[in-house]
Amino acid sequence: MTNLTAIDRHLEKSQPNHLDQLKSLLRIPSISADPNSQAAMLTAAERLRDTLAEANFYVELIPTGGPPLVYAESLAVPGKPTALVYGHY
Repeated sequence: MTNLTAIDRHLEKSQPNHLDQLKSLLRIPSISADPNSQAAMLTAAERLRDTLAEANFYVELIPTGGPPLVYAESLAVPGKPTALVYGHY
């Protein structure tokens, strides 16, 4: 079995769980422009933090004047590129 075959099998096997996690996050009514959604924004940030922590990322919530920032990083791998991902939770 090649490495790509093993990766494909892993992705195929884990896809339903990943989709369930995403759907669970999307169900949180977190609308940052809505002042009534602040509790939901915190819930979404905490859910994202917990999900990333389970994936062995170093994660912290950074307070702001509004919804917290979710900062996560993994350990750098010497000789490998660094990727930066920005998204709205």
